[in-house]
Amino acid sequence: MFSLTRWTLLAITTAFLSAVTAVDVIIPLNTPANAPLLSKSLVSISIEQDRWTDWAGIKSRNQFFYNTFDNLRALAGSPPHVRVGANSEDRTNFDPAIKNFTAAYLMTQSIAKAFRSPAVKNKGIVLDFVEIGNEPNLYALNGLRGLKHNVSDYVPDWTAFASNISGVAGITLTSHTKFLGGSLGGGRHGWNPRSLADKGLFDTSEGKPISTISQHRYSGSFCSGDGALLQSLMTKAHIRGNTTIFAPDAADAKAMGFRYVLGETNSLSCHGAPGGSSRAGAALRAIDYVLSAVKIGVQQVFFHDGIGYKYNLLLKVSEDAALQEDATPFPSPQPAHVHPQSNRKRPTSVSEITVSHPKISGWGSYENGKLKRAVYAHLRAYLPGSESTARPVEHVGLGFDEGGPKEMIVKRLAIGSNANGYADDKSGVTWGGQTYETPDGRVAG
Repeated sequence: MFSLTRWTLLAITTAFLSAVTAVDVIIPLNTPANAPLLSKSLVSISIEQDRWTDWAGIKSRNQFFYNTFDNLRALAGSPPHVRVGANSEDRTNFDPAIKNFTAAYLMTQSIAKAFRSPAVKNKGIVLDFVEIGNEPNLYALNGLRGLKHNVSDYVPDWTAFASNISGVAGITLTSHTKFLGGSLGGGRHGWNPRSLADKGLFDTSEGKPISTISQHRYSGSFCSGDGALLQSLMTKAHIRGNTTIFAPDAADAKAMGFRYVLGETNSLSCHGAPGGSSRAGAALRAIDYVLSAVKIGVQQVFFHDGIGYKYNLLLKVSEDAALQEDATPFPSPQPAHVHPQSNRKRPTSVSEITVSHPKISGWGSYENGKLKRAVYAHLRAYLPGSESTARPVEHVGLGFDEGGPKEMIVKRLAIGSNANGYADDKSGVTWGGQTYETPDGRVAG
């Protein structure tokens, strides 16, 4: 670890750059008031329930997937948590004339039995939550309920399911396994933690074992992408707008004693936009997005993944252990490079550093009340076709509210080399000269 006079500056840029302007910043050396702690499992994974077993491996362990999770464990001190669900969980056909929903009942029995089995318990795997329904506020739009379906209808509906499931899964006030509350899609619009509370969800015996409230967010919906879309996705104001919308909900959840998570999120819905969601600039956006979410009270961010999705955080390994497509596990740099802000052994707090520039964000991380690391992300996309203009460089002048370190270590997340990288590149991301773009998902360099 570093001494109090030695700290790390993490520089994150869209490529090697040349034309320079300047911006000055002041970095607090002591932990600012109300700086939130970083969860060791801050960056976690949501997997589409359809074909979810492919990620773990069916005939044998999916070694690439295991390695990428182990990378995060080594960096952060805990592997990411995994949520399995999303649209697929609501696509079971129930006959409304039958009071015993056999399929749901048997599925719950199977899940509970699996997590009680020696094979699972010996691996230290535990079932944290059971989620009943995905994005119920959208049921009126997707045909699963009537057009007037609202929170008043949802609460007794959810409670009826929870009554049966809690008995089978053994969910009580004292059990480790709890219910995940909400799983609401999009912004507030009448569906939020406060409206659920006002309609009595948390007062029922079935609702009292809810310990965490989940909401979902995508930063737009586009089924095709280009450079303009990528720059919009990366823009600092756009990132802030897609997190601060949940600040009132996070505050309400905390006031009611709940944890608050983004239980499903990623860049763009429609399973991501080609030319945008799967590009290097999206990795830079993910770093700023995660830390912005932490700032407003989010404790975990579950990036959604599915077979063939364009915004996958990790490129999966197929069942026969052969890498798909071109063997490039992009964009695995996203989670691996968020967690250098944290310490896998010591509690780490994070606070945004004020930067008066629309395309530069700054964050400081603190241990034992003192600054340990600072990260700056330059979020201006340099794209093919821009060669006639100089690559923009922003000189960041560092100042401190008192004193300052005597020495620092500088690490850089860069795209490309020798001035050849672009924000829409599919590969070539390095962190301090190292890369995770390897066939086995392990770091090299």
